[in-house]
Amino acid sequence: MKKYLALALTLVLALSLAACGGAAGDRTDSRTPNDGIAENNGGGDSFAYGNAKDYIAENLKGDYEITYRYYAGVGGGDASEVTLIKTAEGVYVNSDGSESLFVKNSTGNYDMYNGSAEEGFTKVDMGGFMTFDQAYVDALTVMTSGFMTQYGNYSSEMKKDGKETVAGRSCDKYTFSAAAFGTAVRYSCCIDRATGVCLKYTYDASVGGQSGGMAFECTQFKTSGVKLPKYN
Repeated sequence: MKKYLALALTLVLALSLAACGGAAGDRTDSRTPNDGIAENNGGGDSFAYGNAKDYIAENLKGDYEITYRYYAGVGGGDASEVTLIKTAEGVYVNSDGSESLFVKNSTGNYDMYNGSAEEGFTKVDMGGFMTFDQAYVDALTVMTSGFMTQYGNYSSEMKKDGKETVAGRSCDKYTFSAAAFGTAVRYSCCIDRATGVCLKYTYDASVGGQSGGMAFECTQFKTSGVKLPKYN
């Protein structure tokens, strides 16, 4: 992961230098020095979903279940999977088979449950002295929440580039690509038109002959008929 962070930082630096008007002899595209970096922003309309967190909060108010498959690394790497169920009753997370269930209690905080979705969950006896607050439970969902709002990091740069269906849902696709000084980057995202949730994202970059990338894609997104796993 550190390798790809360094790669991304190098890329940002290279693109920043290019935007400031680097020497023409260092450029990898055929434009003149006054043209800036070579880029392709899809040629479509400007971004239409506003602030990611605010837009989703406004348009995804009920219970939902979402599953993502994701990878990081050259050539795709090893795929992992995470599922999040959020209801008024509680929160369930399954990250590559590691399952957690937290159910709201009468205090407005959460009780922890152990078990599995297949066999059911049982409340952990904390002796009445310990419950878990909203901040603790939200921390368990930070990866999934990050996927859902991924476009918030890039929305000002991307342009609309058609439509795509992901997990059976209609999405708007946005893309951005740029290249300069032997460095290139491209990313795209597909945003659920009903809720503003990012359902698919790809990122690829190359710097000095090294390549890196990451991607995720939603495989299931339900906004009705959602229930927590069985518990007692």
